[in-house]
Amino acid sequence: VIGATNRKDDLDSALLRPGRFDRHYYIGAPDNKKDRDELVETYLKNKKLDEGVTLEKASKLMIGLSGAEIEQALNEAVYISLQENREGIIKLSDIDEAVMQIHTGGIKKEHSSERDEKVVAIHEAGHTLVSLLLGIDIDKVSIIPYSSGTGGITKQDIDKTGDIKLKFKDDFITDIKILLAGKIAEELIYGSHTQGCSNDIERATSVVYNMVTAHAYDDNHIMNENTLICNGVAKYVSPEVIDKCNELLSVYNEATYKLLEDNTDKLLKLRDMLLDNKTLVSPTLGMLE
Repeated sequence: VIGATNRKDDLDSALLRPGRFDRHYYIGAPDNKKDRDELVETYLKNKKLDEGVTLEKASKLMIGLSGAEIEQALNEAVYISLQENREGIIKLSDIDEAVMQIHTGGIKKEHSSERDEKVVAIHEAGHTLVSLLLGIDIDKVSIIPYSSGTGGITKQDIDKTGDIKLKFKDDFITDIKILLAGKIAEELIYGSHTQGCSNDIERATSVVYNMVTAHAYDDNHIMNENTLICNGVAKYVSPEVIDKCNELLSVYNEATYKLLEDNTDKLLKLRDMLLDNKTLVSPTLGMLE
């Protein structure tokens, strides 16, 4: 007998006694490009596709989705095209919208103002350009907002990088520069940054703090008795650690500013491309030359 469930913990323990269901296999979301491509290809069959839709592009938008979610997204893409009177012909933007509804739990909406859209475009262009300049491939960048609060998104291409768990110091520094890039792009173009950068700043600060303390990348500032951690939350941080974190953030901030300042033409071109297209799949530096 073969059985399947999404709620193993809720099964009667009698079912799992030896001699009954005594072999258990976990089947999660496709964890490699080949498996995901095969699922997407299966669910794309018998669907009408716009000439801009390819298996490669559609599959990239669905990284991290389960088989059922891939099917749901592609069916939803058909509904979106019907609502726009395109007779079920799916565009890449339909698939992107359907996938984002799953990721964010929200629905597509418009920016509240033209200025907000331009700020989001320069912010996401900053994240994307710094990523590309530092050798990190981007899967997708979008400035489409959703009712869940997501105003824009830049996703790294894990098909190329893999899901890296173990990182060296340079990897963390790259992460910090990419996190700071949206804020710095706003400052470069507008002279200041918006409150929309708060989550990026918080995450960058957290990475720096862990580098200095838990990861011991700075030999003189290893976590010590002056730093109290309770349930994973820092209750008190020594002044020395705070000073070191601020010093490193300043260094990485200046390096990222210089990187964007030296490539302002590419930043503005990428911003304009986002304003025109709303979503770019697999952008490259070559597109900005």
